[in-house]
Amino acid sequence: MKIPAEVMQNRAFTCLPTQFSELRPEMLVPEGITDFRERMRKATALPTGAIVQENGDVIFRIIAKEAHKVTVLMQPEGIEIDLADRGDGVWEALFPYQFSGPKATEWRVDGAYILHPQAPIYYSYGHPVNFVDIPDPEMDYILIKNVPHGTVCHEYFWSKATENFETSIVYVPPGYETGTETYPILYLQHGAGEGETSWVWNAKANFILDNLIAAGKCKPMIVVMNNGMIRGKRESPMTMKSDTFAQMLLEDCMPFIEAKYRVKGDKWSRAMAGLSMGSMQTSAIGMTHPELFGYLGLFSGFMRTMGGDESLEAQPHLKCLTDIDSFRANYKVFFRAMGESDAFWETFVQDDAICERFGADPAHLDTHIRKTYQGVHDWYVWRQCLHDFVQLIF
Repeated sequence: MKIPAEVMQNRAFTCLPTQFSELRPEMLVPEGITDFRERMRKATALPTGAIVQENGDVIFRIIAKEAHKVTVLMQPEGIEIDLADRGDGVWEALFPYQFSGPKATEWRVDGAYILHPQAPIYYSYGHPVNFVDIPDPEMDYILIKNVPHGTVCHEYFWSKATENFETSIVYVPPGYETGTETYPILYLQHGAGEGETSWVWNAKANFILDNLIAAGKCKPMIVVMNNGMIRGKRESPMTMKSDTFAQMLLEDCMPFIEAKYRVKGDKWSRAMAGLSMGSMQTSAIGMTHPELFGYLGLFSGFMRTMGGDESLEAQPHLKCLTDIDSFRANYKVFFRAMGESDAFWETFVQDDAICERFGADPAHLDTHIRKTYQGVHDWYVWRQCLHDFVQLIF
């Protein structure tokens, strides 16, 4: 593989929660110099962090002069990379190209987990984490292009469900601020361990929408992204079958957003989608409320909520499948997708069997779109899911 220079240098890869500019190199200072001006004069600029090469290889590098062992763990594959001390306190390793897309990288110096200050950072696995994003030249729709751009903003509102303030990140399409048009709306959820920021910073969702809208491949839409990890005051943070998020979305967020923004407001102009845990939330909420949502997207998707009884009888939202004619009439798009190497592939196949049992499989239900992608349970797949799903709705 060869990554074109114009892709490598695209500002999408330096558009981060911390800054928009490229990360500056570290300064490697020779030992024994104490005078500040002399240190600066003799220091050598050294790119560190995760440095992607044009063939997709990655150089991992850090200055850790007193260290005895340095490793990088790439997630979700769990690949541990040992860095070598080159003799001057600089530790580095070359990781040959294996895959594209963003991968979380956990740096450990003598066993202690650190955030590398010269490597990009986003939120994942329940905390800020370094990552490396290896461009795929075929996935140019995530790039910043010379097209009209939408606006991303934070909204804050009081939630009765959590008895606290909550926030949504909202994308409005190009021209929203200067126009009077009303728009359809997509409520888009992240997965476990992620947050409301993840679709923008990890997936580049706003650039995906900008490019598709400019190309006339999807309808201009408003996208609302919420924190799906919220829990009630008496709930464990790890409760997977929480009703608090549904209450917050339906009773707090949607009324607030749809009163403030110019939305069309009917079910055929409202969609919900999510990845992993967000797909469970989409299933449970969307399939319980056909009066509100006309399109559902399950990315690395689960029809059943996990973390307890996963039997069909314990999933009341799936009762809608027992009347397949009503299901067909209620949802114009029922989109399910999964990476072919996803650790949850067997769950996806089990959901296939549930669909077949009720005649809701793609062979019998033309509104059921089932897609698979090369990849695992990560943002490389979820970027593709969003790209494909938004072209089908509204």
